Amino acid sequence: MAFKLALSAGHYLYTAGKRCSKSIDPNETREWWLNDRIADRIELLLKAYDGIQVLRLDDTNGKKEVTLRARSDASDKFGADFYLAVHHNAGINGGKGGGIQAYVYNGSVSNESLIWQKELYAELIKLTGLKGNRATGIPRANLHECREPAAPAVLLELGFMDSTTDVPIILTQEYAYQCAQACVNVIVKRAGLKKKTTSSTASTTTKVEKPATSTANTYKLVATVNKYKTAADAASKTASAGTYKAGTYYIYNKYPTGINGMFNITTDKTGIEPGAWINPSENVVKESADKNVQKLYRVRTSWADAKSQKGAFSSLANAKACCQEAGAKYKVYDWNGKEVYAYKAAETSKPVEETSKPVAKKVYELDYPEKHQIVEYDLVASEGINEEECTRAIVAIKKNNKDFDIEIAKAFFLLADEYHINPMRAISQSILETGWFKFAGSSVSASQHNYCGLGATGGGASGASFKTIEDGVRAQLQHLYAYGCKDKLPEGETTIVDPRFKLVTRGVAVYWEQLAGRWAVPGFDGTDPLVAMNKGLTYGQKINNIYEGLMATKVTKADIKKYFAEPEVEVVPEVKPEPVPEVKPEVVEPVETPEVDDTKKVNTIVDIILKVLKRLAEIFLSNSAK
Repeated sequence: MAFKLALSAGHYLYTAGKRCSKSIDPNETREWWLNDRIADRIELLLKAYDGIQVLRLDDTNGKKEVTLRARSDASDKFGADFYLAVHHNAGINGGKGGGIQAYVYNGSVSNESLIWQKELYAELIKLTGLKGNRATGIPRANLHECREPAAPAVLLELGFMDSTTDVPIILTQEYAYQCAQACVNVIVKRAGLKKKTTSSTASTTTKVEKPATSTANTYKLVATVNKYKTAADAASKTASAGTYKAGTYYIYNKYPTGINGMFNITTDKTGIEPGAWINPSENVVKESADKNVQKLYRVRTSWADAKSQKGAFSSLANAKACCQEAGAKYKVYDWNGKEVYAYKAAETSKPVEETSKPVAKKVYELDYPEKHQIVEYDLVASEGINEEECTRAIVAIKKNNKDFDIEIAKAFFLLADEYHINPMRAISQSILETGWFKFAGSSVSASQHNYCGLGATGGGASGASFKTIEDGVRAQLQHLYAYGCKDKLPEGETTIVDPRFKLVTRGVAVYWEQLAGRWAVPGFDGTDPLVAMNKGLTYGQKINNIYEGLMATKVTKADIKKYFAEPEVEVVPEVKPEPVPEVKPEVVEPVETPEVDDTKKVNTIVDIILKVLKRLAEIFLSNSAK
């Protein structure tokens, strides 16, 4: 029976905040791209072995977010023998150190998981050397991808994306290949895999050939073009890293439509191995002096996409007419590949009221370009408060409301992790609901400790009230938890303080964007939800906009110290004892006693003894006579 591996590249391409620190990596490389590159390599290497089935749990194009619950459920349905999650870490905040860590669940865990954990970590360190400076390389934590799969499970954190030590290493292809090879070495050993044999009996060495036919989209270069390391370099035509000669290449399959018009092309027919970035504007044949060159205007979505061509015309007017018929995204290019015309939407003579447009989908049903999970199971409950992040929120809110009670922010950062909810996003929602905690025009007041309008359903309803700041924050987090998942309250939580918890259809809004039209009605600006979404003006998008602003707030060590100062210890002045006056001992004069002659003392004692004996004798004689 084949060994079944469930393989998960963490997150997806648009997961907010999951990227390399800009101060270290100007391109802000996305975590999913790093995770996916390693997962792809693991898959490719395992194709050389018999008796192995691999199920990828994430969207291998990175375009759609696959929830953690969906991943663990898919693994269980697959009947996986081992669950491997590939991630990269953060938390160094621009410092040094970091390194690799392999996680397992911190509750009841199988011995198999512990063996996988130790062997993977050891092999990764052996091949990469990225040991780092963490307290342990094999920690245990309450992570969904370690806790929920039925199979033994390990979550790898393959370096820190905000470490000046790690980032230059984890960005390299060599490091990604080392990590993949380490994982494959352990999988092959533990699963007892054998390499596939070739049809040739002349040699026992197995040779895995790449497919002879292309499994990736081709890209034809008609001229020599520059190579660039990043899409940004290609767009600006800076920092050329060599050239590609004219010929047929293949589009790197993780960016089939490119990035901002730039393409990553490779000589790998599978499209798995990345190549270099090019700027299509350089892929043009220089205009020839030959008068016989046919000068045609071509209608395409891009000059590189010859398959999209709608026609070629000697007349520019005819090409424009064809472009208009072809619709949006189409353009007209001249014989040099230069764009000379783009589709233009027809203008109406009279403005059409937005209310006359049919609403195809409700605001929470829209296909949002970016979605952010409410309950993030890979958020681990931390000990205490993340002081730097909390200070960001406090500083930003104080700029808009100098009277803000900082204990509210501290409560969010103290409690949110328990529910696997990002505290910065939760407080961003409160900022939107309360107007930076000023409560101006709000149905609730500051004294109610209601920071999200719970129960303020209109019609004069004043909303719920809570006794303390902590109760108000906890109620909001529980309400978000009810929307975001179907799970029971986290372990240790026994009291539901949210008065509307049971009114929520559990798990109906997995993403913040899906709260529009549910938590907040109508949940968008204007009259058309689609128009609002495209402008970023729906309820969840507004929360995300506030969140991005809070995360971008700069704070100093002095700011952190201001709001999280060490408690002052009362210094008790030393009390010196008053000097004790010296007491001189009283001199007692000896009393002279008259000397007694020793001979007299002896005589006296003898007399007494004789008297006693005499008396005893008298008593004896008296008794005898009777």
